[in-house]
Amino acid sequence: MSSGDAKQPVSANPFAVVVGWLLVAGFVAMNAYLGDIAKHVRVFQIGYVVGFAGFGLLVHSVTRRQPLGRWGVWLAGCVVLRIAVLQTAPSDDLYRYLWEGRIQLAGYNPFAVAPDDPSLTELRDDNWGHINHRDYPAIYPPLAQLQFWGVAAVWPTLAGVKTLYVVLDVVAVTLLGIWLKREGKSPHLAIVYGLCPLVLTATAVHGHLDSAMVAFLAAAGIADAYRKPYACAAFLAGAILTKIVPVILIPWLARKNLWAAGLAAALVVLGYLPYIDPDAALFHSLVKFPRDTEMLSLGHGAAMKVLDGQGSRVLCGLVIMSVALWHARKPSPLSHALLPVFGAVIICLPVVHFWYIVWIAMALPFAPRVSWLVLCASMVFYFESTHVGVVTGTWSMPTWVVYPVYTPFVIAAGIEIAMRRRAAASLTSKEPPLPV
Repeated sequence: MSSGDAKQPVSANPFAVVVGWLLVAGFVAMNAYLGDIAKHVRVFQIGYVVGFAGFGLLVHSVTRRQPLGRWGVWLAGCVVLRIAVLQTAPSDDLYRYLWEGRIQLAGYNPFAVAPDDPSLTELRDDNWGHINHRDYPAIYPPLAQLQFWGVAAVWPTLAGVKTLYVVLDVVAVTLLGIWLKREGKSPHLAIVYGLCPLVLTATAVHGHLDSAMVAFLAAAGIADAYRKPYACAAFLAGAILTKIVPVILIPWLARKNLWAAGLAAALVVLGYLPYIDPDAALFHSLVKFPRDTEMLSLGHGAAMKVLDGQGSRVLCGLVIMSVALWHARKPSPLSHALLPVFGAVIICLPVVHFWYIVWIAMALPFAPRVSWLVLCASMVFYFESTHVGVVTGTWSMPTWVVYPVYTPFVIAAGIEIAMRRRAAASLTSKEPPLPV
């Protein structure tokens, strides 16, 4: 067959691309206009669904078709959409980010004193009352604490904190495009993360620090793609020291390069050293929070039907470690490990907030899965908790929400698994017989 006979990829439909962008941009513009999701929950939910329909058109355009236009133009669009919602009301988590930065400037160890500690009374301001779980000392790792300290020193406002994490989200989208290109894929696939309404809500509207973790992991992925194991280890340590979740990728790194894994572990330990003192409980909140709380969990919630809380947590922990070790059994690119390992975490966690799905979203450009995209969409029901908070004055997640959130995901995942098995069986049946 001549090269001219080779099947060329079909270009994306320009109309679908334009409509997709308009719907996603409309969702962002709606958020910018509303200013505060909590005051307009129902309007936000409708806008989220409409924005997700546009996002679906764009995902189809870059995963099933030849993308239109230069990646730089798409990236610029991702940046503009994030800038547009800089002034929206952030998540209440940002009050804690700012608080923990302020007390560090005052000489206190955030791992040793909770926000409601009487010794910190003189540092309380109008923002203090918005801090959630004020009886918990710091849960975020040392590099996150350094980020909080930096903002408190340079721009000690909620706008300063949010701007930092929106900028890091732009960095994350950019690095994902570079990583994809290095692995021989279209950088346009980065919009599966960059234009996802869930990601835009979590990182740009609410300003969660998960964008920093994604940026570090994307940098680690680029280093891995260039076969720079020690640089990969340093960036992975940065991700772990920002949010502890990527620690489950240490077995993957150890399988590729044991010395690099040792370096990553050493850097994590070094990161904690400045915060060690007799009064500090470095992992107290990290252990206590999932032990005392259960919300919107799938695997853990199912296990609780037959086990007690401790037994369910142990079982889910074993499942997560088993998946991490299974995907470390042979050397593979970081892009191959992200989705199954983070997927196991999301399924097994006792507490799942909508912004945790950002961890999955960063893996989807490398392994698009309809089931996980469906979960991103069905997380619109998460905001029923915000509606309850507005109506009753107390934030609470209705117990029924778990069903509309996870049922579409489970059905889609089952269909995907069945289709992949059928495709694999079809390929096997078409293999020529071995010569006798």
